[in-house]
Order: sequence, then structure tokens, then C-alpha cells
Amino acid sequence: MFVIDFSPHLTKKHYPVRNVRISPDAGTLAATFGAEGQATEAAWWSFADDRLVAVLQMPLIGGEFWAEPVFSPSLERCFVHYRFASVDEIAILTPTSSEPLAGRFAITTHVELTDVMLCAIAVNPSGEWLLAGHDGGGHAIPGICLQRLVPEGRSRVANRRTRQSFEFSPDVVYGNPATSLCVSLDSKLLAYGCGNGEVRLFTFKTGRSQGAMSFPDVDRSDDSVRGLSFTADSSLLAVRSGGRIAVYALAEESQAAQLEPNEITSMAFTPDGKRLLTGGSDELVRVWDTATWQVIARYDWKVGPIHSVTVSPDGGIAAAGGDKSRVVVWDLDG
Repeated sequence: MFVIDFSPHLTKKHYPVRNVRISPDAGTLAATFGAEGQATEAAWWSFADDRLVAVLQMPLIGGEFWAEPVFSPSLERCFVHYRFASVDEIAILTPTSSEPLAGRFAITTHVELTDVMLCAIAVNPSGEWLLAGHDGGGHAIPGICLQRLVPEGRSRVANRRTRQSFEFSPDVVYGNPATSLCVSLDSKLLAYGCGNGEVRLFTFKTGRSQGAMSFPDVDRSDDSVRGLSFTADSSLLAVRSGGRIAVYALAEESQAAQLEPNEITSMAFTPDGKRLLTGGSDELVRVWDTATWQVIARYDWKVGPIHSVTVSPDGGIAAAGGDKSRVVVWDLDG
């Protein structure tokens, strides 16, 4: 186990870690920092060289609505939602770019851009599509705008002609913009979490909706869905809302477990789906056995409340982001 202290390298030295991810080759870690809804910087760390690769400042995020920054699967891009002159835009930050806003573009939908609020963004696991959930602007139904991305290593998004928009029918999500989006590893399923606690599942193929499935026993609370995570085989979907997690067995369309230890703030499945890691405001990382839904390990890494947890794609290491810009990394099976 070791701790990476990013604070000496950041402008705002004591902000919590909002999002942490590990690259597919487990060679790089990336993290964002800031208050909730106010991410200010992104940083990349090389495990091989044991050094900081880059730190980039983010555009200021203003307004009531916000979406947490997300990384592409390879970590070569960080997508940041922000508002500029009442226009919602997404900036692409790359650790190799001399201009942090290279590739900046505005997401457009079927209504005027100035009338739309973006509420959630996501990238599918292949890194081919950027998804942006919007509120419909009061003139149409909430939906999702998609942008096909050019191969990583190039600075700009694909031609605007590749942008698509689709909206779900009023009886599905009318009045409920997405607060969290997640695409399954095989890019066949799209989970759509709403501000009223509802979760909807759609088939996802080449950026188009293929219909909807609903879970009959979803707890329709007033808590917004703030996190979604599929197992690699898409058999389970974990939903984080109101400091708790509900896990759904997709084939049975039923709830498999509900986890309520203490204000859960983040979660991540291991690649084999046998364990679920959760982080909480009680400063603990818990490891759950998905066969029994019992806690099989607890970690107190002394980095304060946990805001983000992640597992490397090979399942070898895990990382958790805490307060004061600190990230702890450990061998998951050690």
C-alpha cells in the first residue's frame, strides 16, 4: 500500500479527490480534484516512473446544474462539463496537450443550445461515444445527446455530422433528466439514473435507443441516482442513491441486495464480478462478496472520507481518493 499526495502539485492543495481511475495497462492513474460539482484540476500519475505526468486546470463550472468530469478508458482524455455565457459545453483535457481546451466543443441537441442543461456525462467502455444527458430545456423531453469521438491521440472530436440525439418517450423519463449514466462493458446496455431515484435500462447499439426495461421493485425515493456500475458480464447493476447501494440482477429483473453501511459515496466492481468495493464518508473502504453480500474486508487508509474508488481492469490493484488531494493504492489480493 502507498499514498500519492497530489497536493504539492495542485493550485488548490486541499480539495478532495472527486474521481480516480486506473489505465487498462495499470501503468497510469488519473484523478480529478475539487469540491462537489466544482472540480478544478485533473492530474495523471505514472506508476512505472513513480512521478507526476501532468496537471491541468479545468474551466470554471457555474450554474445550478453540473456533471462530474469523466475519463476515457485509456485515460488519455478527461471530459469536463461547464457553463460559459449560459451555454453548456464540454471541454476535452489531454495530458499531452499544450492547450488544455484543445478540442473544446459544444453539445447541441434538438433545441437551442442555450435552452438545455447538461446533467450527466459518460463515455462508453470502447471510448467511441461521449454521452451527455440533458433536461430537454423545458421545450422537449429529457434525453441523451451522443458524440462519436475520433481516435485518441487526435485533438478534436469527429465531424459534427456524426452527432446524434435521441429522446426517450414521455412515459419513460419525462420530467426526469439523467443524473447518472453508465454503459456496459460490451456497450450493449445503457443504464439511465434519474433525479427522483428511478433507474431505467436501455439497449445501446451504435448510439441509438432500442427500447426500455424497467425494474418493478425499484425504490422510488426522492434521492437522485449518483452512481451506476455494471459487472463485466452485465449480470448485475449497482445503483448508488442517497448514501446507499441497491444491486439488481438483470436477468431476473429483481433486487439482489441493498447495502447501507454508512453514507456510501462511491463503488466499483472487480473485473470478475465477485467483489464490490465501496467507499464512504466514514473513511472506510469495504469489500463485499457478491455471492453472499457480506463484507469480507475493511480498510481504513487514514486519508479521510472516501470520495472515489476504482479497480484496475486486470483486477490486480485498487485505488481510493480521499481528502486533501490524497490517493491510496493497494494490491487487491495482498
